[in-house]
Parts: sequence; C-alpha cells; structure tokens
Amino acid sequence: MSRKRAPLMFCLRSNSVAEKFDYCPDIPLPSLPPGGAVVKVIYAGACYTEEQLRGTSKALTPGFEVSGIIHDVCSAETNGNFNVGDRVIIYPEKHHLTQDSYAEYITVKDVNNLIKIPSHIPLEVAAMLPSGGLTAYNAVLRAKPIVEHMLKSQNCCNILIVGAGGLGLWTVRLAKAFIGGDCNKVHITVADTSVS
Repeated sequence: MSRKRAPLMFCLRSNSVAEKFDYCPDIPLPSLPPGGAVVKVIYAGACYTEEQLRGTSKALTPGFEVSGIIHDVCSAETNGNFNVGDRVIIYPEKHHLTQDSYAEYITVKDVNNLIKIPSHIPLEVAAMLPSGGLTAYNAVLRAKPIVEHMLKSQNCCNILIVGAGGLGLWTVRLAKAFIGGDCNKVHITVADTSVS
C-alpha cells in the first residue's frame, strides 16, 4: 500500500538578500494555519525595506509585497468573508520577513492581513500596494479625522507631505482621494530635496 504524497511547490531560497537564490522544486505545500489562509503567489515584489535590511543577522527572503489568489482559507465564521479563489494582497506579517515569499504558496496567519483586490486592478499592480501603498493609506486614514475636525472650525486646512519618493507619491494620491476632494478647503503641498 503506497502512501499519498503531499502536494509540492517550488520556491527560491537564499540566506540573505546579498546571496544568489537556489531553486527548490520539491518543497511541501504549507499547511493551513488556524484562523488563516494559504495564498498562491502570483506576483511578489522586492521592496526598498529589504535593501535596508541587508547586512542584518536575519535571514531574509525578499518579496514580501505579494498579490495572489486564495488557495485555502479557514472555515471559521470570522474568516473575513474570504473564499478560495479570491484575489488578494497580503499586508506583511512579521514571519513574512523570513518566510519564502518567492515561493509558489505563502501562509497568512491572520485573515485580517488579507485585502481583497477588485477585478479591475491587475495583480501585477496590486503587488505594489502592500508595503508603500498601505503605509500611505494608513497615514491618510489616521490624518483624515484630524483634517475633518479642523475644517469644522476653519475655512481651510493645509496638508504637508514630506518626500516625493514612492511613499510620498502614494500619500499624495490617497490624500487627494480621501481627504482633498474639495480643493478650496484642503491644500496638499509636497516638500522634497532634489539631489542631481
């Protein structure tokens, strides 16, 4: 009697971002964590943060900016209404810094770290959101009630965004969409240095 072989996946592994990657074709598929999900990685991007972590003692597998499709999800009522086949991005969890994001499948321990992606947004674009896009989104959502409160007592509110890099540009777009709808009341200014 032969035992059923566990499903396998591939991944790229390295002990650090400075070393070459090894292709590993026979890695067991990760198990479904309690209250979590397993996502089939469609796109994984390298983030600037990974470059900053170079030289640390942590083994780091780049690629924690992930978009993909839910392969398996917990069946608990609190699963956030996620279903197998949903298109998602993953808000990076701590274990993603050392987990194989350049793998075919990745675990998500808490479904609250999954965000559904509408069908009109390509997954290759969505993969850019988890780090920079969601950091900017969080900043804008935190600022929004403060701006709204200020507009109750004054005619205008100025928002200063420092830095016009990737994170700053995400913040400008999101601030305009969520806060600066009325250009007469909310003024958004960007300050940056330019080095030639």
